[in-house]
Amino acid sequence: MLQVMSWPRTALPPGAITELEMLVPAPGMPPRRATREMAQGELILASKVSAFGEKVTIVQSLGENTRAMAIKVEAETAVGGFVTPGGIVAEL
Repeated sequence: MLQVMSWPRTALPPGAITELEMLVPAPGMPPRRATREMAQGELILASKVSAFGEKVTIVQSLGENTRAMAIKVEAETAVGGFVTPGGIVAEL
């Protein structure tokens, strides 16, 4: 669902993808994936797409016969890994 558009080279932002081969994989090769939301008509920047075959979601990172789970946490307990013995925590 790409649209090729004419754009003045002098007006291209840094990182703009200008060659279709830089975005679309060769047959049999893994795709690139969007890493950020993009609007219709927006130029595609290299910073908004993954490398070819790069895993960008947790689902792609899961091994065979594994699953991910979401757990609800409260603001007070969500930073548990950041607080270590000897650290000082101030309540505001």
